[in-house]
Amino acid sequence: MKEPRKHRLPILILLISFFYLLPIIGQAAELEDSMLNYQGNGTFQLETEDLLAKFKGVMPGDKVRQKLTIKNDSDKEVEISLSIVSTDPIDLAFLEQLNLTLSHGAEVLYSGSIHQMTEKSGTLLGEFKVGQDEEYYLDLTVPLSLDNQFNGYLTTSEWTFVATDKAVTPPVKPEPTNPTEPTKPEPVPAIPTASNKVSPTGYSRLPQMGTKESWQVIGMLLLILAISTVGMKQLKKSD
Repeated sequence: MKEPRKHRLPILILLISFFYLLPIIGQAAELEDSMLNYQGNGTFQLETEDLLAKFKGVMPGDKVRQKLTIKNDSDKEVEISLSIVSTDPIDLAFLEQLNLTLSHGAEVLYSGSIHQMTEKSGTLLGEFKVGQDEEYYLDLTVPLSLDNQFNGYLTTSEWTFVATDKAVTPPVKPEPTNPTEPTKPEPVPAIPTASNKVSPTGYSRLPQMGTKESWQVIGMLLLILAISTVGMKQLKKSD
């Protein structure tokens, strides 16, 4: 059977019918305690002849206790609950007069009439780890004032055990973290000086003393001046 991964899936395990017989004579039978094993895959195994044998043959005014041991023989951790179903009006009127206390150790899981228990969706018995067993006590009280119409009354109630596989939460994997990159030092801007000015682009330029074209012009002017001077001297001599 495929097990659910994310959601809990209730599985109807066992449907047992029990008979309550209340004759005007007789005593409650002293029988052995009951044992119920959950074997997984939707199966309960009743290890005793009857689940609530001590509840049979009781009389008005009787108080009887039934010990029930439940064991998880499956390979999964489960929750087990109990519900009681009865729909017949006469039967419900009968169950209204029967008081049931369901206890687990010092904890009382339910206390009230069996009729009120039929109105519940279910009573949680507890969580069972693999191989774990727990003992429960069911105390039934029959009032002395039980209506005479139930003298010798035979009733059938459906006691349904439901096993729920506990959802397994996968471990949360930590998100991978990127290694921290070393911080690069920011460039230090150059300090402007008389001979080293910072351009808008961040590059330094050396001061320019002159260009090739300017020196050529100066040379030509000096040459013209020299020629003019020589020519003037020759004119003076010829005079």
